[in-house]
Amino acid sequence: MDKDSEARLHAYLEDHLTGALKATALLRDARGRWDGGTDAFFEALLSEIEADRGALEDVLARVGAEPSRLKNAAAAAAEKALALRHRLIDERLALVEMLEALLLGVRGKRALWVVLEDLARTNGRLSDVDFGALGRRAEDQLERIEQRRRAAARAAFADA
Repeated sequence: MDKDSEARLHAYLEDHLTGALKATALLRDARGRWDGGTDAFFEALLSEIEADRGALEDVLARVGAEPSRLKNAAAAAAEKALALRHRLIDERLALVEMLEALLLGVRGKRALWVVLEDLARTNGRLSDVDFGALGRRAEDQLERIEQRRRAAARAAFADA
């Protein structure tokens, strides 16, 4: 891989790591707000997404990339702004919007695993990572989030 391709790959992976950090922050907030009682939806999703983030951090290390402090700081600021907005609007609407943000992030993560699975065919540093399994887990997450999002939307907009 030439130097320019390597730099593009590093930037791509760093951007996805930033997204993973945003997702985990959203889920930590959500677990405290909406996982009351016996419902552990967000706790389970948080555990899986933290594991996915760990897999991504492993990929970054394999290719010699390092997390971007600037991108991570920007992600933290954006997440705090989103969390504040969600505290200022109706709880039911906040839940729908948060689930939609998670859907977008997991769709992006699924696309990442597909790209890396293709790249692993020619890049020995990645050849032993099971990107197919990571992709299947992302698909499962998408299904569960979508079910929860639709239920939340029905509840939020029942009288509309």
